[in-house]
Amino acid sequence: MNIQGNLINITLPEDYSPYPTLILCSNTLVNVPVPLMIYNKPVLLVGRGYIPLIWLSAPIHPASNQWVYILEGNKPVINSVSVAQLVKERGISISIGSIEVLRAFRESNEISKITLLDLRPIGLNLFGNEEILSVATNTLVGNTFNNVRVGLSLG
Repeated sequence: MNIQGNLINITLPEDYSPYPTLILCSNTLVNVPVPLMIYNKPVLLVGRGYIPLIWLSAPIHPASNQWVYILEGNKPVINSVSVAQLVKERGISISIGSIEVLRAFRESNEISKITLLDLRPIGLNLFGNEEILSVATNTLVGNTFNNVRVGLSLG
């Protein structure tokens, strides 16, 4: 899937189908295919599935602007990433080492919800829970993003 626009083209995984609505730490993204991007690379994607399908990127080394997927559709690409499916709750928990970095749930066929996000282990000062999303020194609470290609773009 490619998203084209005036400034950049974003290439997404072939098998990625975003939820129409994603609740990202109290912020609602409606028809936003890329919730989070850095250096024109999707960092976080949440795709449709009985349990949400997650793609997560990280820099190839701490000082790099080059990002690669470390998780593709809930499948770890590197050994330090682990996935726990929360089948009864239709959810998923993603950890890097011993740190839980993401917890997401399928609310319905149309809505997914991220209740925990902590991207500090991959070098981003971005974290949140069901009530707040902190991005560096900024906080986002209860915002709505409608019909944009990217929810948050950093770098």
